[in-house]
Amino acid sequence: MARIDEVAKTIYQSHGDTPEAVNLMRDEILRDPEMMQLAAKMAAVEAIGNGRRELRNQITNGKPKLVTPEARQRMQRIAATYYNWPLMDGTPIGDATRDLLLRDSERFQRNAEGNARNANFLRMVADKVRDGQTVKEALSEDQLEKLMEKAKRASLGD
Repeated sequence: MARIDEVAKTIYQSHGDTPEAVNLMRDEILRDPEMMQLAAKMAAVEAIGNGRRELRNQITNGKPKLVTPEARQRMQRIAATYYNWPLMDGTPIGDATRDLLLRDSERFQRNAEGNARNANFLRMVADKVRDGQTVKEALSEDQLEKLMEKAKRASLGD
C-alpha cells in the first residue's frame, strides 16, 4: 500500500484535488499490475463500506431511499433486533467479540474527534470569509494552515 500512497501523495502535491490529478492517478494504477490489484481491493472495501453505511442509515432513519415497500419490510424485520446492528466491518453486534467492540468504539471515537476538529476548522475559515467571497479571495494558504493548526490544538485541548 505504501507505493500507491506515495504516488497519490506526489500527484496531489503537484496537481491538488483536481480531475487531472485523478486521471494521472488512474493512469499510474493501470500501468502497474500490483497497484491495480490494490486499487481494486481499496475500491471494493470503499464500495462495501458505502453500502453498509447506506443500509445503516436506512435502518436507523426508517426511511429507505428509493426502496420498495417489500424491501423496507424486510429491512425492518432484519433490524427488529439490536443483535443485527452492523459494526464497521459489517459484523452484526450480536456476533461481535469484546475485542471487535472495543476496536469499533475506538474507530468511532477517532472519527468523532476528526469530525469535531474539521467542523471547528471550517467554522474558523467561514468566520474569515465574507458573503459572496471565496476562501481563495479571503485567505492565503499559510492562513489556512494556521487555522488548521489552531483547530488541531483546540481538539487536543491545548
